[in-house]
Amino acid sequence: MKVVIIGGGIAGLTQGIFLKNMGYDVTVFERSSKVQTRGHGFLMNGEGLKYLKSLLKVIPNKKVDLFNLKRPNNEDLIKIILDDWYCLKRVDLIDFLVSFYDSETLKFGYEFSHFENSGDHVDSVVFNNGMIIKGDLFIGADGSNSMVRKSLFGETNYSPIEVKEV
Repeated sequence: MKVVIIGGGIAGLTQGIFLKNMGYDVTVFERSSKVQTRGHGFLMNGEGLKYLKSLLKVIPNKKVDLFNLKRPNNEDLIKIILDDWYCLKRVDLIDFLVSFYDSETLKFGYEFSHFENSGDHVDSVVFNNGMIIKGDLFIGADGSNSMVRKSLFGETNYSPIEVKEV
């Protein structure tokens, strides 16, 4: 079965590795011209990290034992001692995940345009560079401003609340 993943970030790369390990023919298509490592780190508890390690063997991480949220004047707002929590830097995780791919299975410069249907199902994806890729399963992992989601479901009305990644 040929799996086409649209989006080469953490979600797309990780899903591709899981499916490759299960024997699927996987190719990841990323719209950028190179690996995008910009972004924040994130916290993961030990149970989640243990699960990832069972599938990916080694995940670069650092143990975190304190969560501290401060007011703009540097006054402590929240201080929580953490047990079994780890920080993963996006750059380290992306570099690690990319190491599972080669130039045939991770392709850059493929910005999603639309899907083409054959009867009642999608049989190929069309990219803005003119490439048409056939597949059996298509996974949209193209982020919060997903063009895949927009093409399938229309515009998304987001809440007016501003959210910042920490």
